[in-house]
Amino acid sequence: MENAVIELVRTSGPVWNQLQQLKEEVVQELAEDGPWIQTQPDASPDERPLVAEIGAIDWIHRSQLEARLRDITEAQDRLLDSQYGKCIECGDQISAARLAVDPAASLCLFCKGLTEPEHVYSTL
Repeated sequence: MENAVIELVRTSGPVWNQLQQLKEEVVQELAEDGPWIQTQPDASPDERPLVAEIGAIDWIHRSQLEARLRDITEAQDRLLDSQYGKCIECGDQISAARLAVDPAASLCLFCKGLTEPEHVYSTL
């Protein structure tokens, strides 16, 4: 068993390092945004709609960062379980080109197309 772990680390080290670097970048960006507090600063009645829109954009951005962090962590888990590069829906191999673009990809292009709205998928 120990030899299998050593082999896994040797062969997947670059992928692990790439995922770890992505994770650190996302964590850094989350830290720069600071804690999420849903309070609005004192604003005049005319400024309140703008403040609310900015808050909504900040919330969406933070949610996207948190989802990305989960995706990266799950990719690292799949790497440890020898499931990295396999589609979590159909089990087929995810193309090397797709993994090069997004090392945290969990779906092959076919399954990704089934989960994305057509207008989003067609722009990729």
